Amino acid sequence: MKRIAVMIFVLMMLLPAAAQAHIVNESNLYDDIAFSEARENIVYLSGLGVIPYEHGAPLFKPKDKLSRSDLAYWAGSFRGLGAQQSDPQAVRQAVLAEGGVPSLDGNATVRDVNQAYFQGRAELNGSEELTREQFASLMAVYLTTKVNGQTLFEQAGYSPGPSGTVEAVAMKESQGADGKTVRTYAVTIQGVTLELSEHPRILYAPVDPGLWKGKSIRESWVMNKREGGQQLQLISFVKPAGAASSPQEANSDEKGQAHAHHMCQEGDSDCVPAGEGAGFPVIPAAAGAVAAVLLCWLLIKKELEFQQQLGGFMMYVIYIRDGRKGEFLKEIRFEDVEKYHSGQYLMAVAVGFLSVYAGIKALCGDEAPERKDISILSGHGGPGFRDAFEYVTRAASRGALTVDVNYPVAQYDPHRAQSYAFVFSLTDGRSVEVSLKEGFLPLEFYDLLEKGRASTRTEADEERLDDLKKELCDRALSMPLDDLLAVKRLS
Repeated sequence: MKRIAVMIFVLMMLLPAAAQAHIVNESNLYDDIAFSEARENIVYLSGLGVIPYEHGAPLFKPKDKLSRSDLAYWAGSFRGLGAQQSDPQAVRQAVLAEGGVPSLDGNATVRDVNQAYFQGRAELNGSEELTREQFASLMAVYLTTKVNGQTLFEQAGYSPGPSGTVEAVAMKESQGADGKTVRTYAVTIQGVTLELSEHPRILYAPVDPGLWKGKSIRESWVMNKREGGQQLQLISFVKPAGAASSPQEANSDEKGQAHAHHMCQEGDSDCVPAGEGAGFPVIPAAAGAVAAVLLCWLLIKKELEFQQQLGGFMMYVIYIRDGRKGEFLKEIRFEDVEKYHSGQYLMAVAVGFLSVYAGIKALCGDEAPERKDISILSGHGGPGFRDAFEYVTRAASRGALTVDVNYPVAQYDPHRAQSYAFVFSLTDGRSVEVSLKEGFLPLEFYDLLEKGRASTRTEADEERLDDLKKELCDRALSMPLDDLLAVKRLS
């Protein structure tokens, strides 16, 4: 799918350019922190620059050990060391030269972190090595704990901003010196209107500011602008029920209110609510935009066809823990299960995989369960569903998979008892029922299966069934999950 992303990028380059805020949240900062216990800390520390954001680096690798080389670069970038901040090696050498790290080899220890960031003045003296997520959890304490007279917020130049309900979000467009359209946002929170910075970090909200109106902000942090006034740099919205605590909630009850100037005052003709236009040369741009869209659509369509030939749409990732103590976090995608399966029952593999995904999501939210804690009651005994369940959970191998074709939910096959419902249970008593919605499988599918049982399927029927299974597999992987599956909490 990377080639599709490139095509979309080309499309954006062809369209009239508009520079705007690059908003980052816990979902798009890195691809692999969704189930890290330190993900909120990582977002906060990235916003402050304690963990420098590396463009083009999609993975944070939370379980990897933090190397001294990376520690030196991170600390040096945060503290502004090195003659050339754009040269990572120069930054590392500057930290090494001042004794921030004993060397650039090996893994970082707690004591190394203290020396690199706090010149040895924090109460951190352990010799144990740290993973990257352990580093984030450790440093989150110093968001509100002072060392050398300052918290990390204060070192980064942040001060508390307003909290409360987002009353309005306005977008303002202007022409930059290079002729490009510059798009900025102003967010009104409990009567205080602040400009959104170019690279803000947010928690528990979408990256589109136009969707923020009416949402509640638990806390925000601002920075002073060179030309005067303040900008919103970090916003923590009120977390959804069941979500993990944010760094500030875990380490401090301190909350602040900042009073800032109002931008986008009433009567400012250049300021419009987010989502509305603001004086753009539409007609001259229209022809080029339409041509670019058509060209890119043809390319994307061709690429999607190619991706389907390779095995489809990898839109969902199941996270599950394995090992004696659940110490190994595994990422499982549809393509992994497909490789394990024989390839003959692709529809069942896809629906089975997505059912496990939906079941785990309903039971555990953003937490990754342990394989050994999962048991499954399956209303379908076919090999496609069995392989999907086995690859993800090892339920069959553990004796934790039960088949009951008479299960009373999702009995759609007109020729026999066969349920398309699955019950996923955890050892703590929680359970959820996931069932395929009626209408997804056409009558033709059931009729072809019945012909097979009666040994009356022709070669043409066999080819049609193979094609149908592939079509249904692709359809299942590309449609919204709520349209495919019904999820019901049982206990």
